[in-house]
Amino acid sequence: MKTRFIIFRHGQTDWNVDRRVMGKKDIPLNKVGKKQAEKLALRLVTEEIDVFYSSPLKRAHQTANIVASKHCKQAIIMNDLIEMSLGEFEGKTKEVRVAMFPEFNPANDEHRSKMGMETFSDWISKLKKQTIPILLKNHTGQIIALSTHDQKMRAILIALGMSKKIKEEVLKNSAVSIIELNDKQINIICHNDISHLE
Repeated sequence: MKTRFIIFRHGQTDWNVDRRVMGKKDIPLNKVGKKQAEKLALRLVTEEIDVFYSSPLKRAHQTANIVASKHCKQAIIMNDLIEMSLGEFEGKTKEVRVAMFPEFNPANDEHRSKMGMETFSDWISKLKKQTIPILLKNHTGQIIALSTHDQKMRAILIALGMSKKIKEEVLKNSAVSIIELNDKQINIICHNDISHLE
């Protein structure tokens, strides 16, 4: 039975503009971010979404509810969708981060651990073993929307079966990826798509 996952990143925040790492810091959408969420909502208005789940952080929850409102629904908080802890980098601008760790590679678990960050490996494992099976048990054959964050969205996509190379990508604000699972087969409808902003 086919299950459709619509996964999107939150809209822009002031910290995104400053290139300041948020991680688990609870930063709300700015005006541009709210407009991005509204455009994403229009993009997804024809999707017959059965359920919306969101990270508890404001920026993702605001984005989720803007999209969900077009479907007369509200987003359900799911803690596993919260952004990964980004350790010592949280609150730091790109210039400061480069000075702290010039050779840092976000896809490298050793580098992440050195900076007190959660790793992709740990989260991909948890998502595969726990989060995704729960979603499939409760919503097999439905359309599931997940509102989350850049790095957690990468982990979710890999856990669903996409390439591990995604760890090295940056997912754009309000970007959407749509994946269909049919038993163990994966069909990628779109990935990191922001055509709704054009």
